[in-house]
Amino acid sequence: MKKAVTIILIALILVIVYSNNRERKDSIAPACEGRGGITGCLGKSGIKDIKVEPMMECLNIRANNCNGGILGIENKCDFDLALNNIIISADSYKGIEFARDKRGYVFVLAPKGNFDSYNPVYEDTLSANGMLGGQQLMITYTKKNVCGEPKSP
Repeated sequence: MKKAVTIILIALILVIVYSNNRERKDSIAPACEGRGGITGCLGKSGIKDIKVEPMMECLNIRANNCNGGILGIENKCDFDLALNNIIISADSYKGIEFARDKRGYVFVLAPKGNFDSYNPVYEDTLSANGMLGGQQLMITYTKKNVCGEPKSP
C-alpha cells in the first residue's frame, strides 16, 4: 500500500513539473502563465518577430524571454558588432535590449543578467542600426507586454 501511494505521488509530481515546464509556442511571458516560480523565470513581457537585415550567418540572435525579454547575441563573425555604443566582440556573447525613451528615440542597452528594463504599454516594434566590420545591418523586433506594468529605463 505504501509503495502504491509513493508511486502515485511521484507520478503526480512529474505531471505537475512537466506541465509547468513544457515550452509553449503561443506565450512569450512565463510569469503570466503562473509557471514563473517553477521555472525561475519572472518575465511579464517578451520579444517576438526578430529580423536581421541583411541576414548574417555568423550572428546567432535569439530572444531570451525568461525575465522580460532581451536579445542574446552570439557573434561568431571575424569582426566586432557595434550597436550604438554597445560592442559585441568577435567570438563572444552578450545580452542586449532596445528601449524607447519618452521622445520616441530607440537606444541600445546592455543589461546586467537577463532582466529587461523596458516594457511597453502593449506592444512596440523597435529597430537599431549596427555595423559588422564594414557592413551595415539593422535588427528589428517586437516587444510585447503580456501582463506587466509598463516601465522605462
